[in-house]
Amino acid sequence: MNKSITLFASMFVYVSLFGQTVVSTSGTCYKASEVEISWALGEVVITTATSPTVTLNQGFQQGNLRISTLVEPEESVVLRAYPNPVKDILTIETSNKNLKYQVVTIEGNVIEVGEINENKHSLDFSNASKGVYFLVINDKKTYKIIKQ
Repeated sequence: MNKSITLFASMFVYVSLFGQTVVSTSGTCYKASEVEISWALGEVVITTATSPTVTLNQGFQQGNLRISTLVEPEESVVLRAYPNPVKDILTIETSNKNLKYQVVTIEGNVIEVGEINENKHSLDFSNASKGVYFLVINDKKTYKIIKQ
């Protein structure tokens, strides 16, 4: 029994020190007459040696990594809402088309939903109570509107 434990402990130490393996998604090895370079994608750098002309990352490293996206960048919303504070009519000017909007009370109640399809749009606040409202554009951008 004692020999089994000693053998198991010896194998564990040996594998821990000398039996490291790398599981990576990509990598390769380049060989020339006096130089061999190998790399694996996904590992970290464990030490770096530098000289005035050369930097060597020893251990595991990532080469040049290119990240690309399949999501189109969103068009930014340029909008001007005036007058603010508003008494009756809020005018919205924008160069964007097909903007969805919501007018929301300070309590979070949606009181109006619509779409802006022209460069100039008007919202009627004449029947709204005095207070703070939020104009939410495309569920992303929020403007604070004060009703006098």
